[in-house]
Amino acid sequence: MTHSLPTFSSKRFAPAVGQAFSWRVFEPTGTEVEITMTLAKLVLRRTADHAEQFSLLFVGPSDAALEQGTYTISNDVIGAEAVFAVPIGPDASGLRQYEVTVSRELEAWEMAVAVKNKS
Repeated sequence: MTHSLPTFSSKRFAPAVGQAFSWRVFEPTGTEVEITMTLAKLVLRRTADHAEQFSLLFVGPSDAALEQGTYTISNDVIGAEAVFAVPIGPDASGLRQYEVTVSRELEAWEMAVAVKNKS
């Protein structure tokens, strides 16, 4: 039996590092715009036999400052997902950085695979 990767699995996002994502953003007037950001880095924070924690670091244009909040992001690898992003300041080149942090329980089949791989 094959299983698909959970929506917010680090293994699902790993192939998209370095790729562009379209972010749906609503301006104060209610107008929807799209901003392109790059998934710059995926950082594994902590893993356990039953859970994983990781963060996604996105970089985007210096002229578009987003507030902390939920945004719909999409690209060809991931599809569309709603994420909660936090601005963490500009990088060395002045691009704005946003972090999405994920902490999730592993599904039963993922735990079984992890145990099997340790053997």
